[in-house]
Amino acid sequence: AHADWPLFRLTPDPTARATLIRRVRDLRLDPSILTRRFDQETDASARRGLLFALGGLDPAGLPAPDRSAFAATLAGRYRTDDDPGTRAAIRWVATTGWANERDLARVDESLAGTPRPPSRLWDVTKGGLTLTVIPGPVRFELGAPDDDPDRHADEGLARRVIPRTFAVGQTEITAEEYLRVQSDPPQPDGPPDRAAVAISWFDAVAFCNRLSEREGIPKSQWCYEPNEKGEYKTGMKVKRNYLTLTGYRLPTEAEWEYACRAGTTTPRYCGRGADLLGDYAWTPRTAGDQFHRVGRLMPNDFGLFDTLGNVLEWVMDPILGHELQPERDAGPDEDWVVYDGARDDKHNDYQLRGGGYSIEAGRARAAYRYNLRPGNGTSTSGFRIARTIATHPDR
Repeated sequence: AHADWPLFRLTPDPTARATLIRRVRDLRLDPSILTRRFDQETDASARRGLLFALGGLDPAGLPAPDRSAFAATLAGRYRTDDDPGTRAAIRWVATTGWANERDLARVDESLAGTPRPPSRLWDVTKGGLTLTVIPGPVRFELGAPDDDPDRHADEGLARRVIPRTFAVGQTEITAEEYLRVQSDPPQPDGPPDRAAVAISWFDAVAFCNRLSEREGIPKSQWCYEPNEKGEYKTGMKVKRNYLTLTGYRLPTEAEWEYACRAGTTTPRYCGRGADLLGDYAWTPRTAGDQFHRVGRLMPNDFGLFDTLGNVLEWVMDPILGHELQPERDAGPDEDWVVYDGARDDKHNDYQLRGGGYSIEAGRARAAYRYNLRPGNGTSTSGFRIARTIATHPDR
């Protein structure tokens, strides 16, 4: 077992790591081996991997005193660990019985709206939403290589530079969170912590502006302007400098894909094939033809849950070919008017990312792109929020 410890670390191709995590569960390894290693481990990505493996084991495999002590260790790390992936892994193993979910919720409540220390790469908003902070500038390759068997024609590789530090919601916005901010459209019956669905692009950006208002962000920092009727519909605008503003918004295509990949270069953040995907994503193989409560499957190493599967997620960008977009993800030079309908305009169709519960597993990939008119919402369309923390124009 000792020779396998380095395999718990994240690498650009995490297939072997994800396979090891699955094998620990299948072999029903003694959990004390992992808990002892967790206490000793200094590499953050290896600690995440150990927690992912523990989540597949029965906590009753530890004596009760040891189990209580380890749960206290996790609750302490949940409050103090600067790494968003470790914190999200603790949140996930709590759903499997390794920590007390109520204790973690109380930690979030105590931290909501408090200033974020610079070293801490996560934040809890006043309203209790948890964000992962991704330091910039970021340089990476977006899209799918030619040898990806599920690659689509519009997913060609392209270099991208994200010249800012930004934050992304760790979960898709839930029905409860959505209805707390705006009351329509009505949500289907089900647990309040399921992803909000039937959301159009217009609905999502209206939510972002209203969330900015509720969080006390000055109106000058909001990213969107309604149309002449005061509606978030055809004729509304995206501000020309929206990527320098601190209001809530949808992630850009580049931000979403970089955050989804979480340091990996494979089609999925769990590796190459789709055979391990059921541990991380709700697709037709596992979803039972319905969307699910957020945060019930393993997150990626940036601490984001359900970026693959569950529901499709709106991003900012129209569905343009990668070759038509600038390398620098810095936004437009003028206000951007959004149209819905048959108008012949390049901003007509907008992107959704990540696949969904009713979409074949081959499309649950970081590079997969889907498109809809901004006024359309379907049973598989939802979203997560983002915001700019700081810009780095000259770096």
